[in-house]
Amino acid sequence: ILFSYRSKDFVDMSTLITSGIQISVSTNYRSDLSDVTTSEFFFNYHIDIQNMNSFDVQLISRDWYIFDSLSESRYVNGAGVIGEQPLLKPDESFRYTSGCDLNSELGMMKGI
Repeated sequence: ILFSYRSKDFVDMSTLITSGIQISVSTNYRSDLSDVTTSEFFFNYHIDIQNMNSFDVQLISRDWYIFDSLSESRYVNGAGVIGEQPLLKPDESFRYTSGCDLNSELGMMKGI
C-alpha cells in the first residue's frame, strides 16, 4: 500500500492473488484528519479480500510493516482486522476500511 499526500483521491487499486486469496487495496488521503502544518498525515486504506478457493478460509491475524519516510518504521500485528476474523466461503468477499497516520507525506504499508 503506497500513501502519498500529493494524491488527494484514491490511488490506483492494487491487486494480488496468493494461495487462492485475492486481495485488492486502494488508499486515500484524509485532509479532514490531517494537519500539514504539524506534519500529521492520515490515510484510509480499503481492503477487499475474496476467497477464490473451493474451500472455506478464515482471516485469523494480520501483520503490517509501516514505513514513514520521516519516522521509525512500525510493525502492527494482532488478531483479525477491525475486530473481526471473517470466515469466507468459496467466492465470498470481505471488505473493510481502516487507517494509518504518518509524520510525513510519503509512506508505505505492506503485509508480512
